[in-house]
Amino acid sequence: MADTINDLMYRFYSALVTGTSSLSGAINVSRAAVGVEATTSVTGAGSATSPGAAATIAQIAALPAGTWEITVDTFILGTTVGALESDNLRFSVGGAPVATIVVPVNGATGGVNNSKFTFRLNQLAPATIAVVTNAAGTVNSIYKSSIIANKIGF
Repeated sequence: MADTINDLMYRFYSALVTGTSSLSGAINVSRAAVGVEATTSVTGAGSATSPGAAATIAQIAALPAGTWEITVDTFILGTTVGALESDNLRFSVGGAPVATIVVPVNGATGGVNNSKFTFRLNQLAPATIAVVTNAAGTVNSIYKSSIIANKIGF
């Protein structure tokens, strides 16, 4: 049976302060004992130059069911046209659009336009999550994105 947090804290205190307990038992515990699953983070990243409509920029394939904290970073740079590139990304779950990603692009070629946001996702069944273009990007525009999914609880 896994040690409780109180058992671990007592062992840690005993090892450091009184020297009456081995520290190795306090450190080598199962992740489940402290409320963390073995696989708690999953990442995906990617980029595309001159992407077409509905192009996948970054994805995490088959994200398991559960509650996840999702952090998405997006960048649009290179040759850009503000009217075409602004807000030209969306977040999708299982191929279905969930939200438009707000990325204001001023249209200056060579500028870096980015957006970052974090939210919670209650995933009922395994599905691919992705950052996808809404429409085709300008020729020589560069779209980049990363997704970090951290599992919350069990």
